[in-house]
Parts: sequence; structure tokens; C-alpha cells
Amino acid sequence: MERALLARLGAPSWGPSGPPRAGVALASLAVPGLQLQARRDRVPRDGGVALSFGDGEAVALRVRVLVAPRPEEARSALARLLRGWQAPPVPLADPQGADLALGESASGGETVAATYGTVAVLVQRVRPSAPTAASVLARVRALLGPHGAPVFPVVSPVVSLAPGVMSPGQRVRVELRGTPLERVEARVDGGHLVAPPGPAWVELVADEPGALTVELVGTDALGRSAVATVTIQVR
Repeated sequence: MERALLARLGAPSWGPSGPPRAGVALASLAVPGLQLQARRDRVPRDGGVALSFGDGEAVALRVRVLVAPRPEEARSALARLLRGWQAPPVPLADPQGADLALGESASGGETVAATYGTVAVLVQRVRPSAPTAASVLARVRALLGPHGAPVFPVVSPVVSLAPGVMSPGQRVRVELRGTPLERVEARVDGGHLVAPPGPAWVELVADEPGALTVELVGTDALGRSAVATVTIQVR
């Protein structure tokens, strides 16, 4: 399926990939006239980091950034992000230094997709009041990390629990050791978060007997994400 998708998007004519890039400083991305309204972090195989910008009422612009281990994986990921396009994208008139730069038109007013080595970027303008997709791509480009293979963070959860088994209603803290993280997201099954997760720990409450499972996605300062899962027995 992926090969057919790449062929439909014209991948055989794409030029060679550029050198790897370490990542993107996503926390510094600002869009004129808009505020960051939502962010969702996932590991590369699940789509990377998704940012939604708006004017306080509605989403006006969406940005997806994916840092992959290798350039060929970034291209494959970009192709998956473009799966919904009805017509093959066209090369941008101004590729902005990208290895590959595509848009719904040569100007890239509404949608652009690009790769910079190991970084894949998709920008979609949802409302006409938002800046053009191509102009936002230029802002992402300015935040690219140095040349070099990305080094992904290590998420090492440590459970602080005595005597080792939880009871329903009990709180537990999971500390995150290893690589310093900029942001953490948590998905919990069998319990709930006490507060939004911090970059160094999360605190949970068990809702009922059984298994309390938390999936932790940690992202570092260059948009590189890793995942770890912890399961605690509740009795």
C-alpha cells in the first residue's frame, strides 16, 4: 500500500534526500496573529507532533512535524500524511531549501509538505485569515536543528510505590528519568491523571482493581519523541 501511495504522489521523480537534521525547536514556533491552541505528541510511527493554531475561537492553521530516524523514513511518513490529497501535489516554486517541497499549488498558499533530511513537515491553512502555508514552512525551516542524525530521547519511568501494590483510589507518582524532556503526554487506562503531566513526572490515581496502565510519550527540545509504558497491579 505504501509503495502504491508513493507512486501516486510521484515519488519516483523525487530527488535525493538531503543530510539528516537533528530535529526542530517546536516550542519556538510562532505564527503571526495566531496562538497555539492544541498540541498532540506522538512517536514518529504514529504521526509525530501535531500543532493547531487559532485566533482563540477556531483553528486556523495546522502544522505537523515528524522527526524520523532516517531520511527515507521521513519521506515515507510524509507520503502517509498526504494520503488524503485527491490530486497529486505539485513542486513549490520556492522549495525553501527543502529536499522535497510540494503544495496544492506552486505557491503553496493552502497546503505545503516538505522534507529536510530526517524531518517531515506538513502545513495546512484552515481559514483564509491565517498566513499562507508556505510562509509558515519558512518559520519551521528557521527552527531546524543542526545537521546530523537525530538522537531520540530515552523515557525511563520509575514507579514510587510502597509496598508495591496499589489499591483503588490510591495515588502513585511515576518519575521520568533518562533524557531531559520538554513535554510529556500520558494516556491512562484503569485510572486517571491527578494533574497534567510534567516533564519529569506524572501522578496517577487507580480507579478500580485490575491493571493500571499508562503510556508516556516524551518529547525533547528538538521535537524528537519516544514512548514507554508502565503497568501497575491494583488490588
